[in-house]
Amino acid sequence: ISDKKKYSNEIFREQYAQSYFETTLSKSLIQERIDISILKDLTKYFATYTSEICNIANLADNLKIDARTITKYISILESLHLINIIRQYKNGYVQEMRAQPKIHIADTGLATSYLQYDSYEDLSVDLRGRLFETNLVNNIIATNQYSFNKYENKFFRSKKHEVDFVIANNHQIIAIEIKSGINVSSKWFSGLIELSNMAKQQNKKFVGIVIYAGEHYSKTEIDGCYIVPATWI
Repeated sequence: ISDKKKYSNEIFREQYAQSYFETTLSKSLIQERIDISILKDLTKYFATYTSEICNIANLADNLKIDARTITKYISILESLHLINIIRQYKNGYVQEMRAQPKIHIADTGLATSYLQYDSYEDLSVDLRGRLFETNLVNNIIATNQYSFNKYENKFFRSKKHEVDFVIANNHQIIAIEIKSGINVSSKWFSGLIELSNMAKQQNKKFVGIVIYAGEHYSKTEIDGCYIVPATWI
């Protein structure tokens, strides 16, 4: 990439990120006495650590901001549709609210602008995987909002396993594991199997899906599980 083009990209990234806060958001929030700098700091943090579990105490310590303020501004970011908060799938509402949630930034374009990457190839393997997961989760959430049968958006975590995304209602659990790799591994199904057993105990129908960066669709040997290319989503 030429120096001229690289400089142009840097200017574009900076303008793209700044426009969120210094135009539309600033005008809409100024009457609410919202500290735009805190919104910027939190948005940049969630851009960097999108799809990770959010520990409020650790976040407050890292950013040197009061935990109650962090909680308040996370709610603001969610109301502005800048982040999606995903609760853990638990046996009850109180348990779900007490458990640490996952937070996905709603705009992966904003994330890459903040992080100053020009192309997908520039991303680290870890960040590439997290943005891949976030992009798919955001698409599924949007689809779920317009579906006839409403599902709750969750993720699953136990002492041994985790499933990236779970949509559930009183009758069915659809568990989705998201992988940016192209070669299917049996390890990808550990969390799905645990959730499948839980669904049987709760007398719920179970569907397990692995969405990956490969090209082939197939039904697996594990009952109720499928492998689906991300290009289908």
